[in-house]
Amino acid sequence: MSPGHLVAAGCFLALAGMRAAEGAWLWAGVFAVAALAQGFLGSRFREAPGRRGAARPRQAATWRLLTVSSCALGAVLLVVQPVLGLVAAVVALYCLRAGRTAVRA
Repeated sequence: MSPGHLVAAGCFLALAGMRAAEGAWLWAGVFAVAALAQGFLGSRFREAPGRRGAARPRQAATWRLLTVSSCALGAVLLVVQPVLGLVAAVVALYCLRAGRTAVRA
């Protein structure tokens, strides 16, 4: 698993724990699912040793999907909880950059 996905999964798990401690079980579940998604994506897009920096065509499509979903989630979270909306916007920008890098490769 890549270090970036591992850090993201850990952050989502920390958020899930904080929400569970506050009694917001729905948000705890949402963040736990996000942590699982990061774990899945991290294991799915592991690079082969001989293909450092090589991008697969499906990666670009996946990054585009993650960008769109992060933008939609950010818009919803901006209304519900503005701080998390900004976090989702930053994630969307990262996904956009990663998608552009995957297309160029």
